[in-house]
Amino acid sequence: MWLLYQKYAENGYTASKTHTFEDNNGIVHSKILTHWTQKGRLFIYDLLKKEGILPLIEREIQRAS
Repeated sequence: MWLLYQKYAENGYTASKTHTFEDNNGIVHSKILTHWTQKGRLFIYDLLKKEGILPLIEREIQRAS
């Protein structure tokens, strides 16, 4: 699980949506779901790449070269 530090909160790396659903008793509930934006995914990718950590697909490409 990846959690965003407060200092990055205003950078557009995540977005939230409210999801409503009905339970078995007919009561409507809501949950706020947070997801990573494409900008956030690229931020994580660049952060890890600086540390030498690459996605598996890129490791496989490097081995084949």
